[in-house]
Amino acid sequence: MTILNLSSALHEKQLKLATGYCCESCGSVVPHSMLELHPIPSDNETKIVSGASDILVLCTLCHTRLHDAVIPHELQRSAIRIRPPEVMENINGILSRPFT
Repeated sequence: MTILNLSSALHEKQLKLATGYCCESCGSVVPHSMLELHPIPSDNETKIVSGASDILVLCTLCHTRLHDAVIPHELQRSAIRIRPPEVMENINGILSRPFT
């Protein structure tokens, strides 16, 4: 299990690149600076990320909307279920590396 380290700029950029700088909600391709990582915790108290099934890459607008709407975690995970297999593999590979 990995604790997502959002302060690791290298890993953050690699995770965004793994999606092709594409928002996993609206599908927009935007500069990496306009994408944000959204961890989907297994419960409401921790931010533990164990793999690609626990994180979304969202544009700033979609990320804000997600938090404003208070979307249940199971519904958030529905976007991950349609993620291409190669993106899943890339994200899992990135998350398996040590954060520096």
